[in-house]
Amino acid sequence: MLKLALLGLVLLGCGRFEPPADAGFQPCCGELGVCLPASVSSMAMGDSGAGLPLPQLECSEPLACVPTAVLSGAARPLSECRSLAGAEGRCLPACLLGDQAEGLPRGECDAAHLCVPCFDPLSGDDSGLCRLGDDVPEQPAFVFERCCEDQGRCVPEAMVPEAQLEALGRSGCAEGMLCAPEVYLLDPGHVAQSCHSLLGAEGRCLLTCPDSPLAADAARLPRAECAALHRCVPCVDPLSAESTGACEVGGDSGPSGEPALADSCCEGIGLCIPATVLEPESRESLQGADCQDPELLCAPRVLLADPYYVPESCSSLLGAEGRCLPSCLKLGAIGEALPSEGCASHHSCVPCFEPLDGEPTGVCDFAFDPGPQGGPVTFGRCCHELGRCVPETLVPEAERGGLGQDSCGAQELCSPEPFLRDRPFIIQSCSSSFGAEGRCIPDCLPDVADIAELLPTEGCAAGTVCAPCFDPVSGAATGLCELSADPGPTEPPFVLERCCGEGDQARGRCLPLSEVPQSGAALPQESCASADSACVPTVLLDASGPGLKSCSPGTGQGGRCLPDCVIPQLQRLFTSQADCPDGDLCAPCQDLFGQATGLCEMP
Repeated sequence: MLKLALLGLVLLGCGRFEPPADAGFQPCCGELGVCLPASVSSMAMGDSGAGLPLPQLECSEPLACVPTAVLSGAARPLSECRSLAGAEGRCLPACLLGDQAEGLPRGECDAAHLCVPCFDPLSGDDSGLCRLGDDVPEQPAFVFERCCEDQGRCVPEAMVPEAQLEALGRSGCAEGMLCAPEVYLLDPGHVAQSCHSLLGAEGRCLLTCPDSPLAADAARLPRAECAALHRCVPCVDPLSAESTGACEVGGDSGPSGEPALADSCCEGIGLCIPATVLEPESRESLQGADCQDPELLCAPRVLLADPYYVPESCSSLLGAEGRCLPSCLKLGAIGEALPSEGCASHHSCVPCFEPLDGEPTGVCDFAFDPGPQGGPVTFGRCCHELGRCVPETLVPEAERGGLGQDSCGAQELCSPEPFLRDRPFIIQSCSSSFGAEGRCIPDCLPDVADIAELLPTEGCAAGTVCAPCFDPVSGAATGLCELSADPGPTEPPFVLERCCGEGDQARGRCLPLSEVPQSGAALPQESCASADSACVPTVLLDASGPGLKSCSPGTGQGGRCLPDCVIPQLQRLFTSQADCPDGDLCAPCQDLFGQATGLCEMP
């Protein structure tokens, strides 16, 4: 107790502490300091204080380790030096600084010392180190410049832990400085706010300053519950399953649960990811068919892992230049028929140019790809420029029977462009013959080519005709209203009234006079319900059939074989069986007055 009282008198009387040689004070900090009571050490450091808590180190409580330089009695006890960013500072033993030693330069200080700035570089507050004894700071306070919309400070790279260097950018700071979030500078143990990131994964709200590595991913990461300029960075990358380090910054103890990882797709060579992870131009070339969530896209792993990936070159449709890419990628309807020769398993050769319009597909323009060596190779045109000549393999087997070759070569079919571009496609509805429901079909398709002249075109584009959903003679579905995604006919079948016989034995159909082929004057109307209709032989309604058979009625002129029931009673006097089949009579081409009957002008 006597020693402590004497020490107090010395401090109060002289303003400086000079311990007696025989006081027996315990050395600390590698003999760079002395253990003193806290009350005495604070007086020894001066009225302004040092701004740094004195550690206990080897001292027993309630003693603290005071640097011996402060107790030397010198007018300027601490040596001058240049600290952070060249700011004025004083040399202190590194062992006294604890965690605050990290990032501080040694400057001009002796070994085991570091240069501590005279002013707090964050607040500008005086640390008091440069006011011990007769010492005074020679320069004004130095503070770190603000950056990232005042949410960060420009700090020397040496102050940033090596593990965090790659996470920070310059954001307008001077050379050798990085923009660090201020919250971690004020509180190194700060824990960022938790949030829900990609795929609902656990994440942390981190500051995304301009030109920082996170800024590049900011548009792809959700903001979630985070503040402005922050994005929710997942603790574990859901694509690679590797830690991002976002949940290990400051005093964060790490993620609290199991990581949320992306599901596999495309035979395991793809991952189901949110569309926001990809560049907008890349989203249209991916499909999410293999992903349970319709909001996710199936992206090839290789494209996600390596932004500098260059696919293998290959020979695609029509020998066009292409690149081997996972079959998850699509090119409309032709994606299913792309060749795979020369490519790895579950890969297809995607052409550099769209074979329909010659536009670049983008697959030959990856970062380090030299690009296509040749120009586009497109399908030839057919069907009045409405169709394209495509290999049979590109056409679904169920649709091949409805397509013809037109002007195309062997092993090719003439497919209307909508069938290729828009899959699934729905053909335009229209009103066909007799007001029956129909679809606008290119007139070059085999199913309509032979009767195209008989079908209306109103409401349809040039080169197309309105083909009925049902055969008006038999009532059977034509199949033209059930192509691809077409929901099918919405109206019941329209069937022409039967005539010239009963039921299935009827040999004619009642047609409006305006629809009767060539001249209907010679056809009877008595057997049809409407006076504006005539009974036309079914054989005349079959455009693909042989038509009316020629015969010789015995009058020296030509004739045609017609069912006897469609020949008016008076005209039967001038007909004969001749060489016609049973049930038919040979009707002359001219009447007794030499006038054409119209029969021989019929198909």
